Amino acid sequence: MAYDSPSPVDTTELLAPSLCLNPDALEDLAPVQPTKDNLLPSSFPTLTWSEQSSAYHRAAKAEKRLCYRHRPDLRSKRAADEIQLDQLQQDIKRLPQQDQQIISHIWSLFGSAPASHRQLVLSGLLTQCCVPQLSFLSNHLQPLLRIDFLSITPPEIAFRILSYLDATSLCHAAQVCKSWKRLADDDVVWHRMCEQHIGLKCTKCGWGLPLLEKKKVRSKRQSDQQQIQNTQQQQKIQYQNSSQSGGTESDHEDHDHHDHHAGSSSTNVAPSHPSPPISTSSLSPTETTPSSGWPSRRRSASNDDDIESNRTQKRVRRDSRSPSPPKSKPKSTTPLFQSPEPPVKPTEAVAKRPWKEIYSERLIVERNWRKRNYRLKVFRGHTDGVMCLQFDDSFLITGSYDNTVRVWNIETGECLRTLTGHALCVRALHFDDAKLITGSMDRTLKIWNYHTGQCIRTLQGHTDGVVTLDFDSRILASGSADATIKIWNFATGECSTLKGHCDLVNKVQIYKKKLLVSASDDTTVKLWDIAARSCLRTFTGHVGRVQCLQTSGDALISIIAEHIRKQPQNGFPSQGRAQGGGVPTTVCTINRSGLVENAPPSPLHDPNSDTEKRNMMSVVVTGGLDNTLKVWDVETGECLNTLFGHVEGVWSLAFDKLRIVSGSLDRSIKVWDTESGRCLYTLTGHEGPVTCVGLGDTRIVSGSDDGVVFVWDYGSVVLFAVILFVATHLAFESLHILSPPTPPAMSAILSTISKIAIPVGAVVSFLQYSMYDVQGGHRAVIFDRLDGVKPTPVGEGTHFLVPWLQRAIQYDVRTKPRNISTTTGSKDMQMVTLTLRVLHRPDVKNLSQIYQGLGLDYDERVLPSIGNEVLKSIVAQFDAGELITQRELVSSKIREDLAKRAREFHIELEDVSITTMTFGRDFTNAVEQKQIAQQEAERAKFIVEKAEQEKNASIIRAEGEAHAAEIISASLEKAGAGLIELRRIEASKDIAGTLANAKNVTYLPNQKGNNMLLNIPV
Repeated sequence: MAYDSPSPVDTTELLAPSLCLNPDALEDLAPVQPTKDNLLPSSFPTLTWSEQSSAYHRAAKAEKRLCYRHRPDLRSKRAADEIQLDQLQQDIKRLPQQDQQIISHIWSLFGSAPASHRQLVLSGLLTQCCVPQLSFLSNHLQPLLRIDFLSITPPEIAFRILSYLDATSLCHAAQVCKSWKRLADDDVVWHRMCEQHIGLKCTKCGWGLPLLEKKKVRSKRQSDQQQIQNTQQQQKIQYQNSSQSGGTESDHEDHDHHDHHAGSSSTNVAPSHPSPPISTSSLSPTETTPSSGWPSRRRSASNDDDIESNRTQKRVRRDSRSPSPPKSKPKSTTPLFQSPEPPVKPTEAVAKRPWKEIYSERLIVERNWRKRNYRLKVFRGHTDGVMCLQFDDSFLITGSYDNTVRVWNIETGECLRTLTGHALCVRALHFDDAKLITGSMDRTLKIWNYHTGQCIRTLQGHTDGVVTLDFDSRILASGSADATIKIWNFATGECSTLKGHCDLVNKVQIYKKKLLVSASDDTTVKLWDIAARSCLRTFTGHVGRVQCLQTSGDALISIIAEHIRKQPQNGFPSQGRAQGGGVPTTVCTINRSGLVENAPPSPLHDPNSDTEKRNMMSVVVTGGLDNTLKVWDVETGECLNTLFGHVEGVWSLAFDKLRIVSGSLDRSIKVWDTESGRCLYTLTGHEGPVTCVGLGDTRIVSGSDDGVVFVWDYGSVVLFAVILFVATHLAFESLHILSPPTPPAMSAILSTISKIAIPVGAVVSFLQYSMYDVQGGHRAVIFDRLDGVKPTPVGEGTHFLVPWLQRAIQYDVRTKPRNISTTTGSKDMQMVTLTLRVLHRPDVKNLSQIYQGLGLDYDERVLPSIGNEVLKSIVAQFDAGELITQRELVSSKIREDLAKRAREFHIELEDVSITTMTFGRDFTNAVEQKQIAQQEAERAKFIVEKAEQEKNASIIRAEGEAHAAEIISASLEKAGAGLIELRRIEASKDIAGTLANAKNVTYLPNQKGNNMLLNIPV
């Protein structure tokens, strides 16, 4: 093949993929030349640059009909294709110039051919290919057929696909490429993820995230109010100055335009599409965003009594100014005595926290809950047992048997003030933002301003001590030892009484503003109608005094119970009967309170699921002195679940949608899963019964009879990753970066991130890792990377160490029980199985040696081995029978030898006792047969002795009778006939006296032949 004037070929443009349209689109396009300077055969029809421009213009209009591999917006994003093209270009450059032109001419012909011609060419080429060439095609076609489905689908569909992933998979998807990262990190996806987990338990993964918004809402509300006041004052001054100097109208128009523009933008994280608004009042969708079809949120009305409606500002990072009113300009007709309202400047664009950051923040707290990663704070100040408490994010208020109420700073542990005034112990308290109400055994209730310590009012009405109370914005309910409940109306001052319990009322709680739930020492729980003053339902099931209760309020709780799983799946209701009123009630499936009424169903939460509908319900949880907690369905009065675990009575409890916390007389606190009722773990440390507990999103607060308050804080453990995440986001915001950074700005971004994130992270990490707490009953051993283990252990309290060089290893030095079992042979070769219960603790002075030689599981390594050794040596000294008869001696020898061996390993044994002793089956049978034989022998011996005694008794009796006969015979022989006559006369006299005293006498005929009737004289 000969060509005119061969010249170098620009392979870069030759290798660029040509436009590939659908068959209909290809008919409208003319052949496209790869480049202007290529030398092609003279027979090839060439186009002018104007014709090519027109063809490309038509191709741009038909871009939607382009195939996936040749779309201009996607072709530039495939880095793999660029690498392959570079390699192909290098291979072509190695060929001769003439071969390069031939190959370029073939590519040009193929690129300008219609789709039908291309298929014919490819079919012909396949028929001529050899097996190695077909194998080459097979290997190279597979990766080319892969499609980035998220890039070619609309954002709404991409978000829908990503919403089916969990958090881990979303993070993995964000690492695929930049476009995937932009979609996987979008607020729409993570808003749905937060909606499925925050405040409730996900049905897929089985765990939920805490709310964590109340403190932020409260602080945000205060800062907003202060900011509004300052802004209005400044704007009033500016307006007065501008009105004096003659301000122009264009300023207001510019402000209005800016306000409209700011209000139309929903987020500054991903400007390519709107994200859901920020309100999380219920984390449930209420309306749909037109652009994406995904649910958004509308802020509900503010209400001080319901903090749930004030979550709309939880994602605001910086304080914002007050919203601007409709545009208005001052008029010259305003009277002089009226000062016109200054126009409020429009709201500046408020930076919002990404939903992914919110999710990660709550995930860290939830992980701390699951892994028991908490910081323990101890509040000391009361001189007697703490009986009641309540806390929020700023204050902790406790009431005690020392007749005082203390107000604490929950963050620092400082006692802010002590309220005195009650004559007896304080058994109940409740507070809100403005007031505190306390109830005491002196029969009074007091209303305090706990910010100043002033007692505002004292309420009297109960005839015995006040044990419990609860209030809302309308009424106050109090329960007393006089078995009555009083309802105090704040507005009218009226007081009404509810009677129905027959013993002390331990707990009352207002339920849904119209109802009241109460628990009593009479083992019952009652549901009351406050307005009608009547009992609606009685919950019976506890066999001990009911000490505590809590309702779910307006929230619906997911509960797994056996009877729920057995309900019919066809949706028909089952019938039940309440125990109190005897009125039949219908147990219907309960919906999810409209969480997904006006939005498309969530992939992970199907609103049509029968299981979801059945499990969500309003419940009340009670605890009693029968050592159990019970979960009740408020609507039906049916017991859904009973929680067993405490070994003594349950005195207090608290719960939310994720967990139940209970305090008991056994000095322990148990954390339960609300849905399944499973005990997650147990918290110990109090030296007395746990009398009151409180539960928040990040902490548990417990009070005990020992006068000490513990705060188990799960939110104070700050991780370095979160600090870096927030610092990075702040760095991007400071540079006003709303889109992926360009390469020239990358160095500036990294510099800013390093200036902000690294110092902040270093300081926080240093403070976090330089302090540690040694809890009560524990000691710490310090390991130094330079000097090794320190010889002196560290006592209780907060201590400092050098981060990354020193590490604190904590030991529990309290007495702990352990069972040791072994099977060995006795002296008479009988197999014996013994179980010892050993109370042990480590030697505090030698903790360093224990750590160096044995580690943390010293008891597991030492006690089983030395216990088996001692048991075998002692048991071998006694026969099987002696082990039973001389058990006290055996136990004493085991105790002495085992304690001696344990001291060699620096372990102190407080007590050693034999709990069980069993023998082999043969020996047991032999002992049983021996005992039976001994019993038979004893019985035979008894029978012989009994017969011998009976024989001797017969002989003695016969001898006595013979001797008596001899005496009588001798007496008769001596007296003669006179004695017989005397006895006859005495008998006749007795007979005559009897007849004379009788009233009815019948006389026999006399010698004269006269008959006498009854009582008729002769």
